[in-house]
Amino acid sequence: MSKLEVIAELQQILQSMRTIAKNLDKGIVCLKGVLDAEAFIPTVLSNEIRDCLDQINKKQVEFNEKYQKLNNHEPSEKYRVLESEFEESRRILEENNKQISAIKFFLSIHSKDEAAECVLQKRKENLVGLDFDNVDTKKIESVAEPYILLQEAYSEEDIKKKFSLVYRLAAYFEEEIVTGIQFSTLFSQDETISVSSGNPDEKETIGQDQQEVFSDTEKGEKEAVVTSEDVEDDSQELSDDELLLDQKLEDLYTKENTHILAVQATEKSKKGFGVKEFKSDITKQYSKEKIACLVEAVRNGGYTIEGITIKKNVDVKLYENVTEKLLQVGYLKKYIVKNLGEFFSLSTRGENAFKTKASLSFINQHCRGNISLQDVGEHIDDSANSTIVRLMAFNSIVKQSIILPDYTFSNAKNILGTDYFLIGYPTLHENMIWHIGVVSENPKEFYELRDQAKKAIGEEDALIIYGVTLESAESVRNWLVHELDIEGGIVGITALSEQVVVDADTKEVLVLDNFGETHAVSLVETVSKKLTNTNTEEFSFEPKKVEGDSTEETDIEKNQVNDVESSDVWQNFEEDNSEKIFSAIDELAVTVENDIELEESSEKVIQLVDISLSDGEKEAYIDQYQKFIISGKTYAASAYLKALTRRYSYFEPYYRQLAYAVNDPMAGCTYSSDTIFNVYYGEVVPISDYYIVSAAIRNFFFDQYSYDYFIQQLYAMLSGNRLLTNNASLEKVVYKLMTFKNEQHIGMDRYADYREKERGSLEKRLVEIRREAKEYYDNYGNGNLKENASHKRFIETTKLILGAGSDLCEYLKVVADNDEDMLDMLVEFLTNTYVKDQAVISEENIDPTKLNKSLDYFWDCAAQNMRLVKKTSDLMGSLRMNLYKKVYKVVSVLCNYISVMKSSVANTDDESWHVYKKIRTPLLNSIKESLEEISTIDANSLGEEAGKCVLLQTLHEVELRLLGNYQEGNYKYYYIDFLKNDKILLDEDYLPILDEVPEIKEFSVLSRIQLHCEQDEMEFSERLQNIFSGGDDYGSAELILKYLQHIGIVLSPEELERYNVKKAIVYPLRDLENKRKEFIEDIELAQSYGQIDNTVENSKELILQVIESWYIWARDTKNYGFFVKILEEFRKKIKKDAQSRAQDLQKSLDVYLNENSSWEEDELVNKAIIQIQDRIEQQNYAAAEDLLNRVITNDLDLETSVEQEDYLTHFLDEYDVHYRQTANSGATLKSLVNTSKNNKDIRGGNRLLESWPRGAGVGENTLKALLSALGFNLGSVHAEEPIQGKIENYTILLKRPQNGRKSNYKHPISAFGSEAEIKGFRVVCVFGKTDATRLIDLFKEVGNAKNTIVLLDYALSLADRRTLARKTKTDMSGKVFAVIDRVALLYLAKHYNETAISRMLMSIVMPFAAYQPYVEKSADVMPQEIFIGRKYELEKIESPTGVNIVYGGRQLGKSALLRMAKKDIDQDENGDRAILVDIKGIDYKAAAKKISAALYDERILDKEHITDDWSELARDIKNRLRSKTNPIPYLLLLMDEADTFIESCEGIGYQPFDALKDIQSIGSGRFKFVVAGLRNIVRFKREAALGNNSVLTHLESLTVTPFKAMEARELLEVPLSYLGFRFPKDNETDVLVSTIFGTTNYFPGLLQLYCAKLIEAMRRDYAGYSESETPPYIVKKDHIKKVLAEQSLQQDIREKFFITLKVGEDDYYYIIALLVAYHYHENKSQNGTSVVELLDVANTFSIGKIAALNSEKVEALMEEMCELNVLQHTGNGRFRFTRHSFCQMMGTVQQIEDELMNYMED
Repeated sequence: MSKLEVIAELQQILQSMRTIAKNLDKGIVCLKGVLDAEAFIPTVLSNEIRDCLDQINKKQVEFNEKYQKLNNHEPSEKYRVLESEFEESRRILEENNKQISAIKFFLSIHSKDEAAECVLQKRKENLVGLDFDNVDTKKIESVAEPYILLQEAYSEEDIKKKFSLVYRLAAYFEEEIVTGIQFSTLFSQDETISVSSGNPDEKETIGQDQQEVFSDTEKGEKEAVVTSEDVEDDSQELSDDELLLDQKLEDLYTKENTHILAVQATEKSKKGFGVKEFKSDITKQYSKEKIACLVEAVRNGGYTIEGITIKKNVDVKLYENVTEKLLQVGYLKKYIVKNLGEFFSLSTRGENAFKTKASLSFINQHCRGNISLQDVGEHIDDSANSTIVRLMAFNSIVKQSIILPDYTFSNAKNILGTDYFLIGYPTLHENMIWHIGVVSENPKEFYELRDQAKKAIGEEDALIIYGVTLESAESVRNWLVHELDIEGGIVGITALSEQVVVDADTKEVLVLDNFGETHAVSLVETVSKKLTNTNTEEFSFEPKKVEGDSTEETDIEKNQVNDVESSDVWQNFEEDNSEKIFSAIDELAVTVENDIELEESSEKVIQLVDISLSDGEKEAYIDQYQKFIISGKTYAASAYLKALTRRYSYFEPYYRQLAYAVNDPMAGCTYSSDTIFNVYYGEVVPISDYYIVSAAIRNFFFDQYSYDYFIQQLYAMLSGNRLLTNNASLEKVVYKLMTFKNEQHIGMDRYADYREKERGSLEKRLVEIRREAKEYYDNYGNGNLKENASHKRFIETTKLILGAGSDLCEYLKVVADNDEDMLDMLVEFLTNTYVKDQAVISEENIDPTKLNKSLDYFWDCAAQNMRLVKKTSDLMGSLRMNLYKKVYKVVSVLCNYISVMKSSVANTDDESWHVYKKIRTPLLNSIKESLEEISTIDANSLGEEAGKCVLLQTLHEVELRLLGNYQEGNYKYYYIDFLKNDKILLDEDYLPILDEVPEIKEFSVLSRIQLHCEQDEMEFSERLQNIFSGGDDYGSAELILKYLQHIGIVLSPEELERYNVKKAIVYPLRDLENKRKEFIEDIELAQSYGQIDNTVENSKELILQVIESWYIWARDTKNYGFFVKILEEFRKKIKKDAQSRAQDLQKSLDVYLNENSSWEEDELVNKAIIQIQDRIEQQNYAAAEDLLNRVITNDLDLETSVEQEDYLTHFLDEYDVHYRQTANSGATLKSLVNTSKNNKDIRGGNRLLESWPRGAGVGENTLKALLSALGFNLGSVHAEEPIQGKIENYTILLKRPQNGRKSNYKHPISAFGSEAEIKGFRVVCVFGKTDATRLIDLFKEVGNAKNTIVLLDYALSLADRRTLARKTKTDMSGKVFAVIDRVALLYLAKHYNETAISRMLMSIVMPFAAYQPYVEKSADVMPQEIFIGRKYELEKIESPTGVNIVYGGRQLGKSALLRMAKKDIDQDENGDRAILVDIKGIDYKAAAKKISAALYDERILDKEHITDDWSELARDIKNRLRSKTNPIPYLLLLMDEADTFIESCEGIGYQPFDALKDIQSIGSGRFKFVVAGLRNIVRFKREAALGNNSVLTHLESLTVTPFKAMEARELLEVPLSYLGFRFPKDNETDVLVSTIFGTTNYFPGLLQLYCAKLIEAMRRDYAGYSESETPPYIVKKDHIKKVLAEQSLQQDIREKFFITLKVGEDDYYYIIALLVAYHYHENKSQNGTSVVELLDVANTFSIGKIAALNSEKVEALMEEMCELNVLQHTGNGRFRFTRHSFCQMMGTVQQIEDELMNYMED
């Protein structure tokens, strides 16, 4: 008995033991139940268990005995281990038999050719001694591989496959054997041996004895299966008829073959399931697609990639990626059936996702489905047959889409048994197409299939029968048709491996275009049926349970039939039936139109296609490249196809076949017969007969390889080509070229006449090559390795491969010195290291693979030299590319040197040369005849015409070479005509640059190639003129100039000067940087306008990154013009993409107009609507949105602007007059003013003039008089020591108001206002002639310790004053230096106004100084001068009868309000007191302590009593207010940042508020407290307060909201106006201002930040202003761009926006904003989200912080966010973001999901 037979018997015994063990396990489970119930053990049960034990013991003994025959060691006790061992042994033995068979076959073959027979015999002598019975299997394996290959090649009938196999044989066998196999001259004399043809269905027989043994074994196995007493006999349950039928079914059985099944799962699939981790895994990326896959798997029991992509109608790559991710994280497992396919089903971990309530809710939220916990099916039975059945079932989707190409999947009926399936797909006409399959060795499965089919299949239904092969499918079909008594009708058969369904009778491809046309249903009727079926689930497999005691239950599950629905079209309907019907009608209308189109086609060819391209698209691309060829632009066709291959792999063979037909330098074509075979006949079909003939001609003609071993085989392949059979002269050309190369082992190109012309210039070429070699040697050999890379290992690698002492460097010296003695060594070096094997040494034959190996070798050597610990990193990226190019150039020089040296040898002594001379003329005649014949061929298609052109080009090129008219180097310049316009650029090797800018589809390489071909081409002289006249592609100019030199065109001296690239690029290079900066500014402005959607992944940042890389490229290549084109294309794209935002805004505007029908009657609204529409049209969406929000909130005051006297303009208008008057330093200022009149203002002006210093020693009194006249309320003037002994200076302090009066500065310059009350300022007196530069030097000498007013007794010219304005802003930093000169003083004196003098002074001197009035950081104290607006709020806070609670978001100015209230009230003229206490982050007890301490420290309480008891604190305050000693009429207690305090009060029933309210009972207007925080506690904590009967609910509150438009404009314009900034009164300016407000959301803090940045921009480059015209500084778009271009600005605004939304643990606003943003992205609804929907999302993400709140509290929070201007109402209780930019600030969809994950709780 053979070992294979022993293994078969052992496997049968093992299977029997498994069956007995299962029965035993069931008995033991029953026994345990009895024991647990403490009951008697039934006798039947104990007997069954005993019988099972006896049986299994017998089997184990039998197993051990037989096992000893196979192995001499003890067997494993694990079933699975044994099964694996047997399968591996079987595989090895079968493989061994195959190897022995191949060797025996070789021993049987002979040849009639004596030489070949001799070679065969020598080979056989080495094999005769092999003892096949006892030889080591490893030895057999090592010997047999070539003979297996030879056996396959011998029997292969397909000529292409045979050629491929013969090509591989050459590596193992002598030429005689290989040739004998190729041309079938070998034969086998042993008739008992038949050989496998390569078809796995054919059996291999090795002699009669072995055949008989095989048959016996097979028979024995069958008997073992059927007759064994130990295997359960299912036939016992069958009727006599069924027993008879069982015997007929034997041919249909498929034996279980477990070794073809593999189940793959990752380690994570075994990991425990966690909801939080599951949500994180799903939402990281492609969340919808991941959910779709999991739902498909749970409803259908699994899926295939192809099936789900067809159902979902998406790109296959998407679901490949998603499935792979789900497999990696352990939610899926993969079933693989060898040679048949694979599918995916849920792992245990994946099933748990549907069994856990929280994760199931999350899934339902995403898929809009109604999946329940019961939807999870049972585990798939891991048997091969049941797995194949499921694979067939999933494949039914594919087959259904093939037979009905436009089928929409819906309402599939599914019946799934263990080893069979029926799936019925309904058509529009209510017929069914049933897909049926059975794969089993169990007759019960066939009977059940038959019974189910009888119930389900209707008379007019079609059947598609599946089998493992078509033959098995046909057998099942014959049986089933007979059993169902089917006559006629449509029956098709298919198999998993088949791509089509064929008619079972005709065997033609089956397409059911018109199936079921007999009773069509109306669209509305069909829709209505679908709508009534709302509870129908998607088509669902319910896999049969593996475990379980109840056979009845299993049968029920197995036969369950579900009407299910798989189409996503019907899945998401809401309650509005009318909308559903019309939507569904639209969907079905498309389907019907598609059906109509199909009916017009009489025949449908089914084939595998590229998913990403339709047939029509493919044909369009193919037509286009062929048109290029026909138009004479073959180079454009080559580039076009190459660009296509980068997008679609489908076009790879098209490109390669054209490339070899035309010798495209971009492809680096290697011409040898085996290469030509692989390109045209390998895995593809020849695209054109013309291409293959062209490539073959080039192969036979060129001299790249000395020996072409397969030249005859290639010629034999060509012999059937229709072009050769129909054109005798062309056949002669091919034959002569082939014969010459085959006999001479040299391509005819070696001797072609153009080479003679080359030889005439060889000396010149040699000189040029030696010069290049010397340059490289000098660079590299002398250590001039200039590497910018900081990578030390890279530098070391470069030194090793190119540096002094390296092989390449030494051989460069050989070439430079023309050392011919080293020629052979150089040839050997290049052959071994850099040139393709067996190829002629030339630049074209440099082997990229060898070159890369060389780089890797030296990279590793560098690591060893440097003793690096980590040597695993690879040389990659730009470093590798740079080094590759350098080495390639050096190797090219060496190869060219060898080519020139070999070409210089005379041919006269070469026998092949004489042969060439003999056949040259006849060959040329044949070529000429061929050109004429081919030209007359009538092309009947584009492809035919294009092929003709290619072949004609090839023949003409060969003709030119033979005639000597070919220009050497034309190969290199194949693409040169691209340089005749600017659409496609070439690199330094004259190859097209096909790098895409994928973000700009309109600028694709394909479209640019098309434009190149459509535009008129320039002559190169004209193109040069174009470049140097502003085209700016100087890299292209350099290439053109080199090409002109190559073809012998000499430029005149004038042209050389005109086209001097080095000189020409100086200005364009600078301009390139300016254009880049300008574009960045434009991008930032576009984002502020709302034109860029930053919710798309890194949209703006991505654009800037792309631009930066292209900028570096342009700078390096000198192609500046092309870079500018990219910038312009991006600008176009941004404007085009932004149009969707216009539609959103228009919808919002339409909603407002519809809801406010009388809007036209309101003049302001009417005007605003027109402006909104204009702004939308201008694509300033931020400004349009801002104005729309103002319309909605009734905040319109379009005509009103901040009006104030423009003293600066008046001053500048009179400057020239006053300058001329004061320039004469000899005259006193008083003498220059007519003082005949006498009034208060004139007297004031005279005081100014009289007090003006005249020379050194001004004195304190004079200065006091002058400053007082200038409007300063002086406290003190103190003379200081002269600076550096010469500069007179004084310290000034302003007087603080007395008796509680308030400071009232009439300008916003706090440096010379409220700040000077405490810190003071300095006055410096300067005399004599000076200018701006000297004044700056003086300021630096004085130092910036204090703000300074400079009194300059000199008249500055306006030019000097404006220079001073620029220099103070760009050269100075820190304190203010404000210059008052004679011109300024004379202006002030002439226009003196006592009430306005301080404003006048600041208005005319501060624009020429540098000053920052705005407060960027909210924590900094805000000067009272910059406290703008908020008058109402301030009054409410200060008033004794005003509010007690102030709340609002951060950056809105709450703290500034409280500080101002304290300043106004504390120690005012009434003697009132106010105290401000910051109680941030402390509870009610700590707050009481801090307040009681502050009251004592501020001397409000007379006695120190630090207490945490609010009752005691209240008593102390009341007693103080009752005191008659130093009475306090009114006490205002202000508590800031009180959120933690308020939260802590809830636990004690808000008693502190009761205590504070009680203090107010002391008397009206005596005491008030104000609590400020983020929350409106009256609203947010209302329930708790009411429950405790707290006073809290009776307190009045105030919301600090963002500014109104007028307040915002005042904050923006007033401080800036004092610095010289002016906003023009025109529409463009209004739009710009609105953009600023939209960006800052009217938040005072953000507005201050924006304005501060606007001022800071002056420091760098004066913000682009011209010194000669400023001040005033007119704020225009360019200046806004300057500010927006700052990388930090948007980030600062974003950070401050988030500070508003969250701080520390208080992040309710932030989470709600995230949820609103998520809802917007999911639904794209302009109506926003409701509270209920928001809570649903919160529950989906398990965000307990929000989900735990009731809807009233969530709504309260959202109302607060409306008051903060973050959200707005859209009606019906819905909310959305006030501004689209807020949604963008929340981040991309992925960022929002990631952020929500951080708040997820299990």
